[in-house]
Amino acid sequence: MGKKICLIIVVLLVIIGIDYLLVRYRNTRPLFAIQDGDIYVGLGYKAWHCKTETGGYQNHVGSFHDKYACPVYETNAMVKEENSCTFVKTFYVLNNVPSNEEDYEWLVLRQFQMEPILSVKVSKKLNPNIEVGKNYEFMFEVDHSNNLNDDNLFQEATLVRIEETDKVGLEQVQTSCP
Repeated sequence: MGKKICLIIVVLLVIIGIDYLLVRYRNTRPLFAIQDGDIYVGLGYKAWHCKTETGGYQNHVGSFHDKYACPVYETNAMVKEENSCTFVKTFYVLNNVPSNEEDYEWLVLRQFQMEPILSVKVSKKLNPNIEVGKNYEFMFEVDHSNNLNDDNLFQEATLVRIEETDKVGLEQVQTSCP
């Protein structure tokens, strides 16, 4: 019985060691780690999965106590500004439900004269006081290369602002990208 337990522990340590080496030297994502954003916390290490200037990914591996932030490349930010488009869609809030995550809430939305309703999770930072029964203008930013339609709007575009509006019917703002 004791030999089986020792064998299982040795096999697990070998697997975790191989996973660590692959993360460290092959830039793979860890198999045995907990993901927290771009940070992976494994057994005995932290790994940061950062985007490089060329668009690829590079891992930075350290101990639990290390603090590291992935670099942000200005050249990519300038290209994004040139290729991005901002537009506004107005939605009527049918329901507002708290999320399991403290900083988010679920909204059930409907656009004027549109049949389908949407259920989306949004950050409370964009507007912490969203009320049921009111219209709101949702400002999005999207890269021109995206094929955007009403079905994938919240998945493909970045929601940057939510503001209450008193406009109703045909006077509501419903812009789009050229």
